[in-house]
Amino acid sequence: KKPKAPKAAAHPPYFEMIKEALVALNEKSGSSPYAIAKFVEEKHKAVLPANFRKILGLQLKNSAARGKLTKIKASY
Repeated sequence: KKPKAPKAAAHPPYFEMIKEALVALNEKSGSSPYAIAKFVEEKHKAVLPANFRKILGLQLKNSAARGKLTKIKASY
């Protein structure tokens, strides 16, 4: 039995969606995870999985830990 190849997600990578949200929201003191999630949900609603908020939260946390994002208080 051959292993199945993982399905490609119908949405762009999470980091791309986060970056797009941050640029679009353009908040001076950074954007809250809630605002980022709301923007991403509105833009990609049809293709996001049901648990996308949890995944998005993990992606934000991991991106900040890797230095891809800067965390300012509770915002990015």
